[in-house]
Amino acid sequence: MGRKWKWKVWVLLIVASLVLFAGFWIRYHLGITSLDPFVATVDSLQKEVKSPDGRYTAKLLYRENLAMTYGFYHVSIQSNVSDESDPDVVEVAAEGLTDLEWKDSRNLIVTFDATKNKDHLEDTLFAKKPGSWRSIRIEYTPKLQSDTGTTSSRLPSVP
Repeated sequence: MGRKWKWKVWVLLIVASLVLFAGFWIRYHLGITSLDPFVATVDSLQKEVKSPDGRYTAKLLYRENLAMTYGFYHVSIQSNVSDESDPDVVEVAAEGLTDLEWKDSRNLIVTFDATKNKDHLEDTLFAKKPGSWRSIRIEYTPKLQSDTGTTSSRLPSVP
């Protein structure tokens, strides 16, 4: 009876090792560097625009947490003339950022959904909303989504 248990233990160890190896291999090839499932995130590029002078690139990204069901939009700006990493400049709690464009070489326009929903948790909520980054001024342009799907840049009047 002792040999049967040893054989089962060895099979269990080999299977567990193969599962662990496969998990690490998949994480490595997906570009996930953290082993903590609550930290493992993936950025999906939604839009990338270069400044008119070519010195900066702004990116609108959607960051997904692979272990959870939530994600959020954020904007990063990268200097094309230096080797510095691109920081997350603008960040919202979930959905809401819709577009990016350069007004000129030093003014970036971030467009966001300003619709007031019945459920306030669906409204755009900024986690970071700076007015500038280095020498770049960041402007925020609200857009309203109507029931027909068209947009308007006017905010509703507050009674």
